[in-house]
Amino acid sequence: MSRLCGGGGREPDDGGFGRLRGLAATGAARAHGAGGLALSGAAFILLAHEALPLAGRLARALSAGGRPVLAHLDVRAGGAEGFVEAAGAGVRLLERRRAEWGTFGLVAPVLEGARALLASGAPFSHVQLVSGACLPLRPLAELDAFLAAAPETDHLEARQVGGAERAAEGLERERFTLFHPFPWRRRKRLFDASVEVQRRLGVKRRVPTALELAIGSQWWTLSRGTLERIMADPALPALERFFRSAWIPDESFFQSLALRHARRVSPLSLTLARFDEAGVPYVFHDDHAALLDGADHFFVRKVHGAAEGLRARLLARAGGAAARAGFEGRAPEAAFRAARESRTRGREALISPARLKARAWWETPGSPAPYLAIGGVEADMAARLSARLTGAGLICHARLFGPEGPEFASGAPVAAGGVPASRAARDLWPEQFLINLARGAAASGAVMAFCLPLEDRAAIGAMVAADPGAHVLWFRGGRREEAAAGERAFLAEIRRGGAALEIAPRALLADDEAAAAALILRAAEGLRA
Repeated sequence: MSRLCGGGGREPDDGGFGRLRGLAATGAARAHGAGGLALSGAAFILLAHEALPLAGRLARALSAGGRPVLAHLDVRAGGAEGFVEAAGAGVRLLERRRAEWGTFGLVAPVLEGARALLASGAPFSHVQLVSGACLPLRPLAELDAFLAAAPETDHLEARQVGGAERAAEGLERERFTLFHPFPWRRRKRLFDASVEVQRRLGVKRRVPTALELAIGSQWWTLSRGTLERIMADPALPALERFFRSAWIPDESFFQSLALRHARRVSPLSLTLARFDEAGVPYVFHDDHAALLDGADHFFVRKVHGAAEGLRARLLARAGGAAARAGFEGRAPEAAFRAARESRTRGREALISPARLKARAWWETPGSPAPYLAIGGVEADMAARLSARLTGAGLICHARLFGPEGPEFASGAPVAAGGVPASRAARDLWPEQFLINLARGAAASGAVMAFCLPLEDRAAIGAMVAADPGAHVLWFRGGRREEAAAGERAFLAEIRRGGAALEIAPRALLADDEAAAAALILRAAEGLRA
């Protein structure tokens, strides 16, 4: 391997490309060499920012069979010697520099690597950009065959700025029309202040003429022809200067220029990479091996550094013989949707402050366990009815949302699940309070019931009416007109919502409390079943 370059200088020799030129001289074929020397359809540029010895193992696998591999090691990352040892002699190193997220430092080494590969004369048809956290999902021989079948096709996910889709997080067009001299991750306050000042001053950088701005995945596969046309573009120096002041140019520089110079573009990246709602990449571990087997991508990103089982399996697979052809972009999208749903909303009725922003303002949370709301009960009857039903084996709280605070069954200070009879805790988050009570009762194998006088509906009525886990047994009738109007409105709300509604005459409570209790117990038994 070439001697490691420091941050300030290059190698005194030819950059380590003598071997590549020698390979190129053996034949003129672009995807497969002549004279029996098989060469890959792909050359690789590898960007490594951390865990360099692991990235070195990836580099060794990519370079097997004579595939050209150029690696850039972030100058801030330690373990370069480990990379050298793991990668072996078939990998060449680019000048080390600071490759900071969101800056042109992630583009510059790729530009340097592309120029060096083209100048080497090595017979490759495409350049694949990978990171040190990538791993091959399929044998590299399958990648060779796939790329060789369409040598002029570029594979990249990119969309024009200003279209129907928007960036998952942060700025869109202002990535380009404002100056971004401060790295967002290290200087967030300065970054935000700079953006705000420029907005107030009306700063608007001019986009270079005839340049259609595009944003897309950093992990692209570009044909040799497209790269040659990019490098020969007379406007390239001006475009480099423009993108040096852009934000996250690694998602836009090559994407914009590729769409400008490509002959044929496939909109599917050959690398399986997915991000959460905040733009953070999903990380794969050992127990995701079966999940990844359902994808037909050639690479996956991002693999956790400790996923040694998955890493060993995929690196061993990389050197195997070709077994299948083609690429359709199949991915375990259902699992990704479930992961996003879990992160943003959680399981049904499992809510937390971290997920509240993802819930629309008109939505109300639901309970993970069924419960019974006994409605239309007079406030002074709630305690007596609770005692009767609790004595019959039902966990029936009296008034949970009365002005004096929660009244638990049997006057308990703490309900099942560790929920305290605290008015402050209840009023902080009434919906979660009710959910916790229902969950705690269900964990003990019981169904929770509570009395819901009409005057308490303001505190919790909206959730109960909309909750599919709620069964409302309402004792109706015999009210003054004003109260009757409120009762009709609440019952209509329940009918529109997701709760089950059962109506009983209110007179039953007054004339035959035992029969009313039996009706309530039957309703609770139905929920338990």
